[in-house]
Amino acid sequence: MEIEKAVILPLLRISLIFSLFMFGSAFGSQRSLAGSQWRLESFGKEGDERPVVDGTTITIQFGTDGRASGSSGCNSYSGTYNAEGDHLSFAEMISTMRACVEPRANEQEQKYMAALRAITRFKVSDSQLLLSDGNEVALNFNEQSKANGQAASANGPVDLLASYFSAINERNYRKAFAIWEHPTTTLEAFSRGYSDTQTVRFLVEQSFRIEGAAGSLFASVPTMIIARTTKGTEQFFAGCYVLRKSNVADPQTGWHIHKALVSPVTQTAMISKLLFSQCNS
Repeated sequence: MEIEKAVILPLLRISLIFSLFMFGSAFGSQRSLAGSQWRLESFGKEGDERPVVDGTTITIQFGTDGRASGSSGCNSYSGTYNAEGDHLSFAEMISTMRACVEPRANEQEQKYMAALRAITRFKVSDSQLLLSDGNEVALNFNEQSKANGQAASANGPVDLLASYFSAINERNYRKAFAIWEHPTTTLEAFSRGYSDTQTVRFLVEQSFRIEGAAGSLFASVPTMIIARTTKGTEQFFAGCYVLRKSNVADPQTGWHIHKALVSPVTQTAMISKLLFSQCNS
């Protein structure tokens, strides 16, 4: 018996170590979602996939800051995500909430947003991403290259707004202030205006007008802003940022914020109305 123990115990230890190694490898092989972006190809489990509605594009991007954002087909959306192992959940989801023109696209968007809230698992295989609730809900994505995903908007109006709000989050108020073409206040007053702001998020409508006038280009960008205060509460604003770019001056000058027509949102139903009316006034 002593001889058997001397042989069996080491073998058990080796088996245990091997099992832990294999389990750890399988768990660790699940690729991180942070920094990736994807395009939805279909709804449903394998063998029962239903493609997205023709002419619509649904995307999701996982930030390195724990935030997810993208296009739900007709609107922009944003929220937070938590990924641990193959478990995934979304929270604090918000959308610009403009109705789709096509009824099928409207139904698809509602289905997609409801599916995101139900997601509990994810699986990455090569350039494909599967999100599921472990039961009936399944979303099938293909990966988008970062270069292709960003090329269309490089150095555009939305990029400027991203730089603007990023500077505010970094407390670099001088940089944010310099983005205004003709500030109506002082830098000191501008900075004080964000004294109780912890972070700022923003969403923009996917389509917006860019018009030319007197040697300039004007972009009217419907924008929704979510500001988290230092007390932990959230404040919502919606309206329009009008950006200007000179066609006469040095092209490197780029876009600047010309004016902002933004109002506080006290009711969810106001968001769509403000996004539309302020950019069409």
